[in-house]
Amino acid sequence: MQTDLFIGRQPLFDRNLQVTGYSLLHQSAPGAEGASHQMAVDALMEIGLDRLVGRHPAQLPVSAEFLGSDQPLALPADRVVLEVSGATPPDAGLRASIEALHARGFAFAVTGFVHDPAWEPVLRYVATVGLDALGPDPARLERDLPRARRHGAQLLADGVETAQAYERCRSLGFDRFRGHFLCKPQTVRGRRIPTTKLAVLKVLAELNDPNTDATRIEALVSRDVGLTCRLLRYVNAPYFGLSRNVESMRQAVVLLGLDAVRRWATLILLAELSDKPPALMATALVRGRMCEALCRSGGDGKPDSFFTVGLLSVLDALTDTPMEEVLATLPLAEPIQDALRDQAGPSGRALALALAYEHGRWDDVRAMGLPAGAARAAYVDAVTWADAAGAVFNSPVESVTETEPALAD
Repeated sequence: MQTDLFIGRQPLFDRNLQVTGYSLLHQSAPGAEGASHQMAVDALMEIGLDRLVGRHPAQLPVSAEFLGSDQPLALPADRVVLEVSGATPPDAGLRASIEALHARGFAFAVTGFVHDPAWEPVLRYVATVGLDALGPDPARLERDLPRARRHGAQLLADGVETAQAYERCRSLGFDRFRGHFLCKPQTVRGRRIPTTKLAVLKVLAELNDPNTDATRIEALVSRDVGLTCRLLRYVNAPYFGLSRNVESMRQAVVLLGLDAVRRWATLILLAELSDKPPALMATALVRGRMCEALCRSGGDGKPDSFFTVGLLSVLDALTDTPMEEVLATLPLAEPIQDALRDQAGPSGRALALALAYEHGRWDDVRAMGLPAGAARAAYVDAVTWADAAGAVFNSPVESVTETEPALAD
């Protein structure tokens, strides 16, 4: 596999904020841009689509030159949506390529769509049409909507960065949404964190205090009957492969280890903080695992602390409160506070790198000094692990299998 290629993913949401697929992000090193699409195909074949996007379809941005070659035929037509830019009218070559590949079973998305009569004969082959939600001309956006839908395509609102933008695009009739709006708090001036959530946050803080020992963690979990019951249900699932039934937190800590119990309890408490879609918790898991991997590959600190920083980095979005205000309510250790507030310190730098990778800010990733191959490996491991862990967390216990990677890994 090319070591100078970045490859990542961004969720595509439906109107109920369920993930319907992933848009793939990729970029080669400076000077190798011409080969980027072929390198991305090679990387996908080596990594495996299942590791990167699970059971979902993958939407892959490609060039007209790529479509005109035989390179797309290396991709599984039933798993990949080929995404082309709609910013300029298609020429005869692009129209012919789309028609030929459509006949071979490939689906297409046109994003950054700007209406032009030249698109009319092409849109009949297009499953998704994306329009810029942040475009400078709202009137044009509303004017292009019916034109884009004329041939029955799904409408994708692109660049949705706030909850307000999502609501507006939803009201306009968009079917799909792409952007980082889910990871940003929907703040309201004067809003305070409810007392019930403050209580959960304080337990979270003590649970993740590096000075909290096994006895204290056992006591913290045991005093919350709901948390104890749910935790024991998961601990006794076939997923963990334990040889005997676990009946208490003390047994769980002994058999699974303190870090595993801490992580499962933190996940359960975070989920109780909000009714946000599962995709937000998936993001937390990816960040946590990637931060942990970066620590293990040469970071200065404890991997478990790095994991905690990544996991808690969604607290502002979960509570719809600025991170500064959330942290003011929490007695978290100072290094964790610094990392979450300012991305300072070793774990903060790991979080900054994970966020840059998540957003496809490849120049920022390069500036942090980590080789592209190492950053990509940490990210792919993180999304693969997070998808498996999330499936366990969101599934009935009886459906969990022991073939998936354990949270304690």
